[in-house]
Amino acid sequence: QDCVEDGVALVHTEALKINLVSVKRCKGDGVDVRGAQRGLKLTDVRASGIGDKAVSIGAAARVELRSLKVSVAAVGLSVKDGSYVLVDKVEVAQVTGAAIATFTKNSRFGKAVCVVRSLTDGSGGSADKLRLVRYGDTILSVNGAEVSPTPGALDQLYKLGWLGAR
Repeated sequence: QDCVEDGVALVHTEALKINLVSVKRCKGDGVDVRGAQRGLKLTDVRASGIGDKAVSIGAAARVELRSLKVSVAAVGLSVKDGSYVLVDKVEVAQVTGAAIATFTKNSRFGKAVCVVRSLTDGSGGSADKLRLVRYGDTILSVNGAEVSPTPGALDQLYKLGWLGAR
């Protein structure tokens, strides 16, 4: 709570299961996962008042996430750089950049894959109106449908500072 940088950093974890992560008022990422190559399972993640990404997953991490609830963040879920993420349920409210973004920042890791079984708008709006960013050769599937690439969207998110520096 009240973090100057990232709230929780999980770096190169091995076969770890965490039942509840709650992060409030962080200037950086709420939860930053890097290199969890042997499997990370998160049951319930709640992030509110996040200045950057509520959850950022990169560096070829393998993550299963049961439930993610985001309220007030620049980006809800960011998946990049060869990571594979399977999410059962994402609920976002008041996300100013993108609800979910997949992209490549470091090409040596390969393409990112993110599958979200259920995405809802916690503000009561239609999930169809939430901004989804799929950039490059990444794969993003939401509510059973593959998301089309969104040219130019990644540049805009970087320009606004919502994905850090290139």
